[in-house]
Amino acid sequence: MTVGFPDWSRTVNQGGFQEGSFFGQKGTDPTTGVMDCLGFAYLTIEVGDKNNVHNFSIVVTWYSDFQGINIVGTTVFSPVPGSVIPVQVPLVARWARVTCSHQVFGDTENVGCIVFGSNVQTVDIAGAQQTAPFIVGSATVNASSSQFFPALYTRPGPCVVTIYTDVGTNCVVQLEYFDIGSASWKALRKWHLTAGVNDTDSRLSLPSCPARIGLYNNDTVAHTLTGIVTSA
Repeated sequence: MTVGFPDWSRTVNQGGFQEGSFFGQKGTDPTTGVMDCLGFAYLTIEVGDKNNVHNFSIVVTWYSDFQGINIVGTTVFSPVPGSVIPVQVPLVARWARVTCSHQVFGDTENVGCIVFGSNVQTVDIAGAQQTAPFIVGSATVNASSSQFFPALYTRPGPCVVTIYTDVGTNCVVQLEYFDIGSASWKALRKWHLTAGVNDTDSRLSLPSCPARIGLYNNDTVAHTLTGIVTSA
């Protein structure tokens, strides 16, 4: 929206101005090219990765010059594969480039991105769904096997994890995050469930990256395991 004045020479762009975009295969590291962000306080980055499964990062590179030579900083976040989500980042410098950084060499999955300039701080999908559980993992897991339930979007910050089981002998419920540096899932917290019915709540802080609940049954019989993650 643009707020105009009588001479129309002074305007304040409130938001929704498209700065750049890209669409292409993740393995080619598609990019917007260098964008002039003068007059804006934020970039809203809309990422579309529907039906995909490979992890990747979005890198915002900030420059002090329009040629994109002198780097003054970077902003990096890792969307959940298969998600369609907006992420808003504050401006670091006038000139910026948004790039998809692949994790799988030769990745042919297509990803799209549209970048908008804005002076209004907005609430993204994660904030709009703050009170709703964003990971619900519940299943009857066979003996010596595991099941995983990923979050549909990233939600950094405090959360409450609720764990309950029928009988938890030799079972583990694990909250995991995807470490983009090593391109692997790592444990943030493990709950080793003892014999009998388990019911517990824990408060944790999630990093800004994909997360999932892992249900591990190391017993000789099937068990029903449940893990729920809700923003605190």
